[in-house]
Amino acid sequence: MKSKRYFIFSVLAINLLFSVGCTGGKSNVTEISEIVINGESMIDEKVIVEGLCTHVCEKSGMKLFLKDEKSDLTIRAESSATLGKFDPDCVDKYVRVVGTIAADEQIVNSTNTHHTEECESENSQIIFHIEAEHYQIIE
Repeated sequence: MKSKRYFIFSVLAINLLFSVGCTGGKSNVTEISEIVINGESMIDEKVIVEGLCTHVCEKSGMKLFLKDEKSDLTIRAESSATLGKFDPDCVDKYVRVVGTIAADEQIVNSTNTHHTEECESENSQIIFHIEAEHYQIIE
């Protein structure tokens, strides 16, 4: 009977290791630079992104900006009514966001130039964002 329990325990332990991933924890994290460069081919893809939070929109609290560790590239995460406002305490901390890549909808203004609705500190070069489903401060 003990050997059967040991076998079941061993199988469960191995399955747990494979499901969690034993490659250092960051294997599922998508780099911000990859989204900025390859965003068009990643639309509707679910991702996990980590970076330094540089800003949470003061107007709505529904936008959070993450800066890539290795470059100055930034991506915006947008919250939904379900998730609610981002915690302003995220600023200057490393944050993990889980969500789906989306393209910014282009809005045509009266001069027929394209732009997106922007937060005051938003970089107008950002053309993809993350529709956030979950976030957490990790450092």
